[in-house]
Amino acid sequence: MKRFRYRFQRILEIKEGLEKSCRAEYAEIMSLFNKETAQLEYVNGVKNSHMRSDRGENALRFNIELLRTGANYSLMLHRKIEEQKQQIGQIESILEDKRKNLLEAEKERRIYEKLKERDYRLYLTDYKREERKRLDEVGERIHHGKLSASKEKLEGI
Repeated sequence: MKRFRYRFQRILEIKEGLEKSCRAEYAEIMSLFNKETAQLEYVNGVKNSHMRSDRGENALRFNIELLRTGANYSLMLHRKIEEQKQQIGQIESILEDKRKNLLEAEKERRIYEKLKERDYRLYLTDYKREERKRLDEVGERIHHGKLSASKEKLEGI
């Protein structure tokens, strides 16, 4: 009997390649997301350290120019944090789209793998049936050969 050949093997390979590329895109966006989140945490840390430094011993000295510079710096940090949050929000939406694409690609690949498994089980069933058939034929030949040999012996006696 011929060996197993899956009729949708090429499609399965394409689906696996598509899943692999979706996985790579997802990983790339996830890396960018992590980088931007780390940047946001850094800016938040800078802002918090700036706010703590304003409450130290030097806070009792009132210098208008220093206060204005500190306020401008705080405002700049606040804007930077808001921009970073917006950027992270955009990346999250892209990340969600990539995740959905990846899940869809995995689902399609699994469908073709299940079809392959089902076809392989059918192939094995057919193969075993053919093998039993061949064994039955061999058994019949052996049995008929023994019968004809025993008939010849009986006729020869």
